Amino acid sequence: MFLSLNYIDGREHQTQQQVRKTMEEDFTPEPDGLLGDDDTGTMRAWFVFSALGFFPATPGLAEYRIGSPLFE
Repeated sequence: MFLSLNYIDGREHQTQQQVRKTMEEDFTPEPDGLLGDDDTGTMRAWFVFSALGFFPATPGLAEYRIGSPLFE
């Protein structure tokens, strides 16, 4: 998965590019604008974290990775 590039020094930007591309292409404000099955909110939570510019590295731990926020 592209998030693993966040763990390689100097390649973090590739994760940020792929996350932004996925958010722009696979999530829309239309009724069918959610990619695949929502898995009881998992995809929506991923989008919210990614839009804010960070995401949990390991579920259940207070460790986060920096991304590229949609907002200034």
